[in-house]
Amino acid sequence: MALTNEEKKAIREIYIFLFGEVNRADIYSLEPNEKTLAELEDLLERISKCDATMDTLFKTLPYGMVGGGWLRKGLQDLSSTISNKSGLLISVNACTTVPMAYKRSQILQTMY
Repeated sequence: MALTNEEKKAIREIYIFLFGEVNRADIYSLEPNEKTLAELEDLLERISKCDATMDTLFKTLPYGMVGGGWLRKGLQDLSSTISNKSGLLISVNACTTVPMAYKRSQILQTMY
């Protein structure tokens, strides 16, 4: 099933949260898809294992991180939560930095 415009917008917002401000014209010209969603879900699962803030955040989502496809169910909730919590930061350590560096380009490539 194709992503809705709202889901695409939420994915872009989560991407910006994770990787920092990018040229908004660039990010909004990209088209997130099912592969983007899968790569993002994988990254978020990895980060939650070593970042207490992110783990707590994911546990507050109505759908939690149960089974594959959890991100799509909670995409709007996660995007809203991130938008409403200014100052929310991911701890910078090897456990988060390495997967984020690796996944950033993979996620970006899925949107071209």
